[in-house]
Amino acid sequence: MEIAHPDVIESGGRMTLLDDTKMRILEHLSFGAVRVKLNPSSMFAPQWLLGSGQIVYVTKGKGRVEVATQEGQAAIEQTVDAGDVFVVPPYHPHAVNTGSSPMEWICIHFTSSFYPSFLSGSRSVYASIPLEVLSASLNTSDDVADMVRSAHASEKMFFTLDRGFFSIV
Repeated sequence: MEIAHPDVIESGGRMTLLDDTKMRILEHLSFGAVRVKLNPSSMFAPQWLLGSGQIVYVTKGKGRVEVATQEGQAAIEQTVDAGDVFVVPPYHPHAVNTGSSPMEWICIHFTSSFYPSFLSGSRSVYASIPLEVLSASLNTSDDVADMVRSAHASEKMFFTLDRGFFSIV
């Protein structure tokens, strides 16, 4: 993963995947890995993995991790440093943001195919939900639901402070 070309490069960071499309043996071992380099004052978009948990090892820097339960309660809300390890269970939404320095981590996930579902950005799960269904599920007007659905539509996986999206550690 150190010499591999990143799969995603954006202003807020980069991500390199190691999955069964790059290393066929992983299909039989049922695991894969992701390496993320998050730039200063950036956030990795809120996401969850379908049917897979992950173990996250922070290799460099410091940041804030937030993991929610399936019921929306806080499971983890803490600052992590290089050398820290945390676990994200399957279907638990999570996000990471940095302060003034970069942060890097490696995730080992328990599936050979990495298919995250994002809660924001151009890959957001909200983008595929009909407006009427989204507004009913959020118990709000169609206008507000449309704002939720279209928020940060040009972004993909990383957000930077200049977008005013989150608070810094």
